[in-house]
Amino acid sequence: MIGGLLVSSIVGTGGLLHVWRLRAERGALGEDVFALLHKNDGLRRKILGLRRSDRQLERLARQQLGLVRDGEIVYRFRASDEGGAAAATSRPALP
Repeated sequence: MIGGLLVSSIVGTGGLLHVWRLRAERGALGEDVFALLHKNDGLRRKILGLRRSDRQLERLARQQLGLVRDGEIVYRFRASDEGGAAAATSRPALP
């Protein structure tokens, strides 16, 4: 009977192993919370920068949306076809 209680207190639902796993999980969750708070702080700073600086907002719009100013010329290049790729591979390699 005492052996059964001992095993139950170590391996059971509220046993030492369960408590040990819960502590490890709590530690991992604490690290996740810290990482998310750090990421949240960085995003908050980025938002404030975008609100305060038209230059930053314009740069982000150009990068993500491909916006172009009036008077700017946009050059678009096609991917090389097989003939162009063959010509490029037939050139001697540089030392």
